[in-house]
Formats: sequence, C-alpha cells, structure tokens
Amino acid sequence: MLLIVLVAFATLLPVAANAAAGFTDVDDGSVYVADIQWLSDSGVTAGCNPPTNDNFCPKANVTREQMAAFMHRLAANRVVDAGMLNGLDDSDFMQHGTIVTTTGGTAWMPHTSAPTTVNRNVVDTTVSGDGMLVMSLTAPTVIDGVEYGLASFDLCIVKFSGAAYVTNVSANAANASGGSTQILNATKDLTETGCYTYNVGAAAGHGIGIVAITDGSGSDTIRLGSVKATWTTAAASS
Repeated sequence: MLLIVLVAFATLLPVAANAAAGFTDVDDGSVYVADIQWLSDSGVTAGCNPPTNDNFCPKANVTREQMAAFMHRLAANRVVDAGMLNGLDDSDFMQHGTIVTTTGGTAWMPHTSAPTTVNRNVVDTTVSGDGMLVMSLTAPTVIDGVEYGLASFDLCIVKFSGAAYVTNVSANAANASGGSTQILNATKDLTETGCYTYNVGAAAGHGIGIVAITDGSGSDTIRLGSVKATWTTAAASS
C-alpha cells in the first residue's frame, strides 16, 4: 500500500522544463529563448540571483535600477543589432565596398526652365513640353572617415507619348566654393522606354543633382521613373 501511495504522489509533482539560454528557469520551449540567449550573450543581463546567477526570472517585473543597469551595459558593450538605417540594409554599412540606393520617380522637380506641365504619379513623374527637371541624390553617410562618391547611376524612363524625348542628361555636384561642378554631360537622345546607365566615377559625393532635358510639344509626354545610384569608396578617392 505504501508503494502505491508513493507512486501516485510522484505523478502529481510538476515536471521541470528543460533549461535553456544558460538559465535553469527558462523553458527551452519558450518563444523567447532566442531573445533571452541574445541578451545574455551580449552581456546585458547576467541573471537575477547573484552570485550564482543561474536564474533569469522570466516572469518578474523590472525595477528602475535594473533598467538602468540594462541600458548601461547595452551602451558600454556597444551592442548593435539593427537591420535597417535610413533606408539602407545593414549589409551596406561597411568601410569599404559598394552601396546602391534608389530614389523614386516622384522626386523629379522642375529646374531653371520648367516643362509645360509636371505631374507626379504614384511611382513616377509625367512631363510635357520642353524643359529641365532635376533629381537630388543623397550620398551614404561618411563611415570612419571614408567618403562615398557616385560611380554610376541608372535613369529609368517609364513611357514616351507622341514625339517627346530626352535630349540631354547631366550630373552636377556641389563644390567647396558654394557653386556646382558638372561631372557628367550626355547628349544622346533617349526615345525608348527602359533604364539607361551613366558612368560618373566622381570624387564628389554630396550635393549631386541629375538633370534631364525634355523635348516635345504640349501634347507629347514623358514619364520619368526612378534613379538607381551606385556609390563606391574608390570613386570618392579618385
């Protein structure tokens, strides 16, 4: 009879979860295991029962003094786990290499001599008549003293209507005197839809504007699309 009672009592005891993330009280089946492991590996948390620190206390509240310790360790250990920053993927942030950015087709603005009409659509800009449009490009941020320069860009044209065409594409960069320097001047007529590649290889990486000159009557239209720019450290040091 005693044996039967002991067996029955044992079946009522809770079954301990398998420990995970270096703590005895973290269930390996918890959806937070990876997060707790990251927090521990990064040195942000050391446990909640010093000096042993083999517990995480997953259900406990965090006090203001504990929060201060977490934030201090996060900063002191320089823990960074960001996937995106200013529209750039984390793989783009390196001291040396190539970064590609895309500026949408709605960023075209009338220049010194504006076309007859300029209408912004959802993803592009429709223009009619003779005139000039400009799109400003933003260079990647200087990283560890390394400046990125514009190596090339792809100008995409979505649609032509009537006899309209693009007569000239140029690029200008801001200079130290407060003015601008032309770094590209291409006079080839563009009459077909598609993306056109222009090699620049300019040292200047900031204050760059792409200028497109259009030609056509009032009823002829062009839909200007996005510009994909390639930035390299090699161009910046040329």
